[in-house]
Amino acid sequence: MVDSSRYFVVRFVDDKSNRQAYLGLGFKERDDALAFTDVLNSYARDVKREREISEKMASGVVDDVMDLSLKDGEKMSISIAGEASERRKEELKTRCCSALQAGGPV
Repeated sequence: MVDSSRYFVVRFVDDKSNRQAYLGLGFKERDDALAFTDVLNSYARDVKREREISEKMASGVVDDVMDLSLKDGEKMSISIAGEASERRKEELKTRCCSALQAGGPV
């Protein structure tokens, strides 16, 4: 018996001419087929979300769409682990040890 979950038919449609083509795919490994399925589902979910957002924006209903873009003059900083973080650890260690020895709050 052949595992049918490893075989797919993908339909391609040209938007301009409305021509269609079909492509059959088969995967030897079931894990590869599952990964392909996950990618297709993720893509379909993203396309649906984008369509819903553009429809809401076109109709003027944007209640649940949040604008998370940076405004003029806003800045974002990102800390990347490395030499600076090691320096910071040493500073905190020194401060904590000094505070403990003095009997004060850390």
